[in-house]
Amino acid sequence: MRRPGGSTERRSCCRLRHRVLYVITDTDIGGAERFLARLVRHLPPAWQPHIVSLGPLGALGQALQAEGYAVTALAATPARAPLALARLVRIADRFDPHIVHSILCHGNLAARVLKLLRPLPVVASVRVAERGNRWQRVAEQLTWRLADHVTAVSDRVAQFLVRHGVARARLTVIPNAVEPPQPPVDRAACRRALGTGERDEVLLFAGRLTHQKGLDVLLRSLPLLLDERPDIVLWVAGRGNRASYERLAGALGVADAVRWLGFRNDLASLMQAADLLVLPSRWEGQPNVVLEALACGLPVVVTAVEGARELVERFGGGVLVPPESPHELASAIARALDDCALRDRAAEGGRRYMASWDVQAEVTAYVQLYERLCHAVP
Repeated sequence: MRRPGGSTERRSCCRLRHRVLYVITDTDIGGAERFLARLVRHLPPAWQPHIVSLGPLGALGQALQAEGYAVTALAATPARAPLALARLVRIADRFDPHIVHSILCHGNLAARVLKLLRPLPVVASVRVAERGNRWQRVAEQLTWRLADHVTAVSDRVAQFLVRHGVARARLTVIPNAVEPPQPPVDRAACRRALGTGERDEVLLFAGRLTHQKGLDVLLRSLPLLLDERPDIVLWVAGRGNRASYERLAGALGVADAVRWLGFRNDLASLMQAADLLVLPSRWEGQPNVVLEALACGLPVVVTAVEGARELVERFGGGVLVPPESPHELASAIARALDDCALRDRAAEGGRRYMASWDVQAEVTAYVQLYERLCHAVP
């Protein structure tokens, strides 16, 4: 019978194939989930992944299962959290991982509970500088010591973590990578399919419909823009509390200018057909959607928070605005739409980013960290 924590042979990390257990909050479509998918799809053959989603099986989890990856969804609820954690322990005992890599707050906390019960090395990935949920910040702060190492997606997120108790020696910055852009799409056809004219000025918002992402600020900027630019159309791609934002758009008198697209798996096509990506987040990490926009040559207007600010300051192709300011956001959008050279600068910024940091570099950084932590286990 295997003792808790696995055998000396497993923990030496010297067997032919190494096993990594990923623990993530959910496997719906989002930046963190796409990061996980990118990572497991490009892992070297020597590494075998098993993904555990605390929530139900989401769209990305289903896609990974269809590709042959092991994905287990615990469908946890607050009332059933102890049962879900017990099942996570059983999965770990059966899979016998060399290392656990946790992603997002609930995934990080679950992996730390597992660490208390099984002496496995744990890497915790922090994707954003969380400011909106106090209990999450406190829970993470109280349990940092249970993670052997923490990764951040940008320097400013790392600085945030150090201020909140993470030892700098146990922290590594590993930026997001971005996949190469897809071949050009028929811009006019894409617009027609969404009821949008070729002469319309299309703003694209892509992300979860949550307070963090600031869609309410963007909607409040639309009346200011439409007074001068009546052909503006806003595409909203993402899931969340759509009904409340639809009510806000109606109250502001801009409902006719908004197209609610829901979840989309053709974001790159939308980016090629749009004129501007707008991401007015209240806080961020290093938003994948900004990287993807630059890779597609789509200019961006983003708030000057964490990694979003770093990307625009270093690679160009966009305009920075302070958060929580519809007037300044409207002014920045107008300037960006009038800047004919901004799309070229965005494309150049995307090329420079991909030349400096690609998917192989991202995966290699994580694999090297796994190997180092495995060999550090006594």
